[in-house]
Amino acid sequence: MITIFKGNNNFIKSNRIEILVILAFAALVVQVLDKSLSSSYGVISDNSGTGLLYFSILVIASIVLQIFLIKLGRKITNFRDSRLRSSRIVHLATYVSEGLIGLLLLIIIGESIFNSQYWMGFVEGLLGLTLLFSSFILALLSFKFFQTLQFGKNRLVISYLISTALLSANFIVAYVYIESFIYLKPEFITSTYNPWASFSPVISDELEFAYQLISVVSFIAFWIASLFLTRQYAFQSRNFRYWLLVSIPFVYFSSQFFVAYIEDINPLRQFRIDNESIYSYLYNLFINTIRIAGGVMFGLAFFVIARAISFPHLKNSIMTSGVGLIVLAGVSSVSSLIMTNYPLWGLISTSFSIAGSYCLMIGLDSAAYYIASDTSLRRILQKLPNKGFEIFRSLAYSEIQSIHENKLEKLSSYVYEEMQNNSLFKNSSEPADVKNYIKEVLKEVDESKLRINPTDDKHEKENQE
Repeated sequence: MITIFKGNNNFIKSNRIEILVILAFAALVVQVLDKSLSSSYGVISDNSGTGLLYFSILVIASIVLQIFLIKLGRKITNFRDSRLRSSRIVHLATYVSEGLIGLLLLIIIGESIFNSQYWMGFVEGLLGLTLLFSSFILALLSFKFFQTLQFGKNRLVISYLISTALLSANFIVAYVYIESFIYLKPEFITSTYNPWASFSPVISDELEFAYQLISVVSFIAFWIASLFLTRQYAFQSRNFRYWLLVSIPFVYFSSQFFVAYIEDINPLRQFRIDNESIYSYLYNLFINTIRIAGGVMFGLAFFVIARAISFPHLKNSIMTSGVGLIVLAGVSSVSSLIMTNYPLWGLISTSFSIAGSYCLMIGLDSAAYYIASDTSLRRILQKLPNKGFEIFRSLAYSEIQSIHENKLEKLSSYVYEEMQNNSLFKNSSEPADVKNYIKEVLKEVDESKLRINPTDDKHEKENQE
């Protein structure tokens, strides 16, 4: 028995990244089911108990998936959060937030099962925690992209800077958009509640337009960034095949603007298909996977880049970033929450936003750390013809600056303590003065490292020396 356990444990360790990818697609399945069942059971509140049973199963599955995504992503990247205090705070806040989300989901299930109702206060708290904290993680990642611009402006880095910033803003606008509907709802949503009875949209046209616009623009921004990331493969393969593959998600996404027209003509009725038949579920499945298809492409772009890497740690970190984008694909739309059905369909999909944002952040952050701490790896990446690695090299140069500043802070503290201990008289210098003095002494060294050019072998050689 012990031998079997050890064998299974070794299998999991050696296949962690494959398991993480499987978990990401399992999360997509849960999100698609959540949105599809919302279309099937969400027209009116469900009194039969079937919808509540499906909802409970999906909630439990989502909690398990989110826990494993965060834990396994952390182990795969081998991320060292002890380097910076801010990193420790983000990781701790992520674990606490994910624990609270799981607890709130379980409370909502418990209320629905035993009391046939749920309190909207729990829903508002869960949505605020999920969307706003995810927005904070993405804003932090955008700021890291912004910091790399001091080493040179690169359109790939700028494209991901804009994409992550827009997605961060999208989550904020989505929260305001949903909250404008929810605050008019009853305090408790019961099993007999008719969502159409209190559906009275009072949001401004500006908010409606902002929600729709930023959702579309953020998708287009990520699509363009993915093109920049994989543009090298357009030259290695036939242009027609490449553009066909990358255009499918964009065309699929654009089809959502024809949904209103399709619903008006009611194709199910035209073909005399019952709304309760399997064809109606397939129709809802198609409608609810429009945005997810593009998100999968954004994540697969990182997988394509990772194929050219032979360094296991760096490869796994890049793939973890792709997993984060795949998981975020199903969180883009929160419109199903407007009706506040019983049970509350759409809540499960939204709860994945923290897990997706966290995997994206630690993947890019750990990749930058591995490149920054290995000079030979930087030289190898520099010689590769694939321009997609520019984003990781740029993040690595920013990481080098952080490492140097960290060392400078420790060195200045050490020098100040030595001066205080070895001086016969009280030293009037402050720690900040000592730090500035050391910074001036090391100015030339710091400047040579801060002005590292990604395409200049000379600077790499100087940095190695």
